[in-house]
Amino acid sequence: MTFVPDPPDDSRQASGASIGADGSFTCYSTSGGMGIPAGRYKVVLSFASGKGNVNPYIVAFAKYTQLNETPLVLDVPPAGLKAAVIELEEPDAEPDMEATTES
Repeated sequence: MTFVPDPPDDSRQASGASIGADGSFTCYSTSGGMGIPAGRYKVVLSFASGKGNVNPYIVAFAKYTQLNETPLVLDVPPAGLKAAVIELEEPDAEPDMEATTES
């Protein structure tokens, strides 16, 4: 997951987060510190895929993977956040976990 300053600002860098199996996430700045600076961010998701495979979540949640399309935003106040919830809309269809190999 990447947090991109919104609106774009050359004085602020994108930050990231690692996501746990339970959906929890821990934020980090690109300078290596924990947490992200105060401000408004667009949230962009990314999904791992192996060689020759397409992660079905990339297709199911495609609108969250493009900076210009994601509706997700996070506002971090100057005092910071201890917890935040980022909710996704359910996809129209469940991801097909069986058909993950491209030809």
